[in-house]
Amino acid sequence: MRRTVSLMLIAALALGASTVAPARSGHAASSSAPTPNLTAVDFVDAQHGWVGGNGIFATTDGGRHWTRQYAGSTAVAGIAFGDRTHGWAWSDTYAKPSLLLHTTDGGAHWAPQRSSQPVSSLQAVGAQGGYAVLGVGPGGVLVRTVDGGSHWHAVGTPRPVTSACFTDPAHGWAVEVQGDTVLSTSNGGRTWSQRLSAGSDFQYGGQIACTGSQNAWALLYGGVGMNQMSYSLFHTADGGAHWRAVVALTSAGGGPAPGNPTGVPRGADGEGARLDAVSANTAFLVSGCPPCGDAGQTYLGSTHDGGHTWHTSPAIPHLNFSLTGISFTSAQQGWLAGTVFLSLSAGARAGMLLTTSDGGGAWTPRNL
Repeated sequence: MRRTVSLMLIAALALGASTVAPARSGHAASSSAPTPNLTAVDFVDAQHGWVGGNGIFATTDGGRHWTRQYAGSTAVAGIAFGDRTHGWAWSDTYAKPSLLLHTTDGGAHWAPQRSSQPVSSLQAVGAQGGYAVLGVGPGGVLVRTVDGGSHWHAVGTPRPVTSACFTDPAHGWAVEVQGDTVLSTSNGGRTWSQRLSAGSDFQYGGQIACTGSQNAWALLYGGVGMNQMSYSLFHTADGGAHWRAVVALTSAGGGPAPGNPTGVPRGADGEGARLDAVSANTAFLVSGCPPCGDAGQTYLGSTHDGGHTWHTSPAIPHLNFSLTGISFTSAQQGWLAGTVFLSLSAGARAGMLLTTSDGGGAWTPRNL
């Protein structure tokens, strides 16, 4: 039954491509009219990156200059590039119909597709490859393309998943919704092995980031309530045989942290935790507290020793609470894309882009 549903989702994604008008591209960014929303950022190196929200913007000089590449009616929630020229962008998971964009020239042109099923997560792999999780709520279906999205094929998993990552066509990881379970495969998804089960009663799943066939970081979600979310971050360096609990948050509103780890640092309060890992030693976690301060606050947590120690920053200057996009290209160089309030009384907002060159110790705003 799950296989049949998967094929229906794939058909909905592929057949929608011919019904969408061509996307606009190549428009210069205007500093006098800031975008009211930024939620996504992806850099492939220190110079080449893209941000998204109300449109897509690109830079080739480390953020000194930006070009508006796409200006559509649907907000962009995620961006993923496999190299400097091949990438993907997609709309918010609650947008109907969902929008999926693909580029083969660094974003000078975007080929659009629409789907009745939202894209929960997507990883670009090389020039034409990609893995996506389709569907939200009780989890989604993992699908794969090797031809730039012209065709998608189901990658069967035992149960619905919320996130997946592959280091090569054979080796991959996924997070199941049920029980906050982490799986791995060494044969392209033909079979999967359970590597971690936090045993959570909640059905939120989590995120997975892999930096090698034996190395993965798993952010597992607990409950959500009263502007709080519980979570746990785990790390493995031996293919999932052993896991280290890196950081965890148990809260009154969110309940116990998945796995109930003890003796680990307490994570930052709030919601919207997002994971980014750059190596076997270094991982980052951005999260925010909606009721903190005048308009909410955002924090960055990090480890640089494989999870043996964890540091959570003070509230990041210039940035209110928002669903903040995160992208690090090294242990030191990184970017955050979020939102600030220009006027609390009027509710006026503007997108905010910040960059760091010291691993999050100091942040510099960048204008689009």
